Amino acid sequence: MRRGRIFFIIALILILGLGAVAIFYFRGLPTSTPETTTEIVETPEVDMVSVIVATQQIPRGYLLNETVLGTIEIPREMFIEGYFTDMAQVVGRQAKLDLDGCGVARYSRRP
Repeated sequence: MRRGRIFFIIALILILGLGAVAIFYFRGLPTSTPETTTEIVETPEVDMVSVIVATQQIPRGYLLNETVLGTIEIPREMFIEGYFTDMAQVVGRQAKLDLDGCGVARYSRRP
């Protein structure tokens, strides 16, 4: 019985000693955080084009005016031949097709 009690006491002393060593060791370590560098990435400038669009639903044959038209900016690489960029080119013409609102409009070339 005596050997078991001595083993238990020695094990307890070793555990407490290792705990104390660990506490002193980790407290003594410098608490520095790694420096982070922030890279500034410049956003490439996109060349934009103003395109005329229908701002509301327009039935086929409707005489177009400024109240039903608007402009949006799109990137130049999305620009398709046939889009109108000048409001004066569109006002006074008739809609060739039924047009949905806020879509890029296609118009008849006839006045």
